[in-house]
Amino acid sequence: MIKINHILVLSSILFSYQLLAQNTSDTILLNEDKTIEIAFENNLKLKNSKLLVQIEREKKALAFDLPKTQVNLDYGQLNSIVNDRFIAVNQEFEFPTVYYRELKLATETSQLALLKNNLFEMQFKAEVLTTYVKWHFAYSELNLANDELVYYQKYKKSINAKYNSGEINYLAKLMAESKLGELELNQQRKRALLVEVENELKQLLQIQNPIAPIDGKVFKLPYERSIRNTSPLIISLAKQELLVEDRKIKAMRSKISPAFSVGYFNQSIDLTTAFTGWQFGVGIPLFFWSQKSALTVAKLKYEITSNTLSEKELAYKLQLNSMETKLDQLVLELGYYESQALHQAQTILEHAGKSFDAGNINYLEYLQAISNSYSIQNRYLIALNKYNQATIEFNYLIDNL
Repeated sequence: MIKINHILVLSSILFSYQLLAQNTSDTILLNEDKTIEIAFENNLKLKNSKLLVQIEREKKALAFDLPKTQVNLDYGQLNSIVNDRFIAVNQEFEFPTVYYRELKLATETSQLALLKNNLFEMQFKAEVLTTYVKWHFAYSELNLANDELVYYQKYKKSINAKYNSGEINYLAKLMAESKLGELELNQQRKRALLVEVENELKQLLQIQNPIAPIDGKVFKLPYERSIRNTSPLIISLAKQELLVEDRKIKAMRSKISPAFSVGYFNQSIDLTTAFTGWQFGVGIPLFFWSQKSALTVAKLKYEITSNTLSEKELAYKLQLNSMETKLDQLVLELGYYESQALHQAQTILEHAGKSFDAGNINYLEYLQAISNSYSIQNRYLIALNKYNQATIEFNYLIDNL
């Protein structure tokens, strides 16, 4: 289970959920763990994947699928005018190695189905977390847009008063009104984006209820560069696929072996009973061209699977190195914002209004200062979203979701 680092950065980045969503009795409050829990409970594809694992386990019994036992009864004038009977029981079976290798193949195929299920669950969990992070980010951006709009609306009266008193000119007043309209449009865009991402999340969760985050804290997923999985699920699955192809070759080769049959009979001749005997037969594969061709095809498939494994191993190493480099850069970027830039943005926001009210800066300087403050906060949210998305991908690669 992922442990989330919740951080409180700026009051303007906190979510005002009462303003952003109506909390009704049927509203589902979500955090990352609750989201994954609901998704795993409701997703039918996950249930089908587990059923496929169960099917492959049941198929192991098919390795010992013997032909039906043949029972024959002859009754009548078999040898003379006297009615006699002839009872025969016959059973055919393959060479013992056929059943052994079929069992091995079924066992490895069952293990392959289990690994596919585990990988599918991991992929689904990554998809759910990714969408949850996008949804959380959309909430953050909308709240920041709301906060910026409220801030400008707060100073609208002050700007009008300064214009009426002649402290600022008509151009400055016009720019203020234009900026306010732009912020209202930005708020509407952020709200539309939130609805879009929210519907994506609901689709994954298979729910229609209103949803809202449990708390309003910005969160950052943990990234531990030192964690490495020597046998990641992606590679384990590819290796298992190769092993299954090897078992198929061995199982196919064993089918060229002779087959056997054994039988028992009991008969009466002219009403004289106790005539019994045994029958033994051997099925020799004189015509095995089709089996030989099938074996060649199986060997070629094994070679293809082996090449695919080598390709996946290289791609995995390169992807992991790329993700580590990307995350290292994002960690540095977030460190800059959290240790310096966000504090500066808050200071700018606090002093810009005071300086403008006191007449120490003109409206253009005030506008530039406020825009810069909110721009810093928004860039931080974007960087945090990129970091969380990259961390999910990295943790998926190392099976640490």
